[in-house]
Amino acid sequence: MWNWTFTLKDIDGEVLAQVDRDWRGFGFEILTDAGQYVIRFGGSDPSSKIGLANAIQDLDVRRPLTLAERAVAVALAISLDNDYFSRHGGW
Repeated sequence: MWNWTFTLKDIDGEVLAQVDRDWRGFGFEILTDAGQYVIRFGGSDPSSKIGLANAIQDLDVRRPLTLAERAVAVALAISLDNDYFSRHGGW
């Protein structure tokens, strides 16, 4: 129903990663302040996917992110949740 996708791009506009926030249902969204996020960094070795990871579509990215860049993407997801989806309205 309502899904939000935030795309991280490089200076040339090429995709590096995506942060997806999925709609979990009216009751869940109204009664709780919890969100479900998926951070996609691009393709990986198919044999390393287990469980729900098999259901997530691979993302075609320009280059893989470094560990430090991935940490920034995780911090971005936390910031998005706090700033845009929290009932507390940020800091």
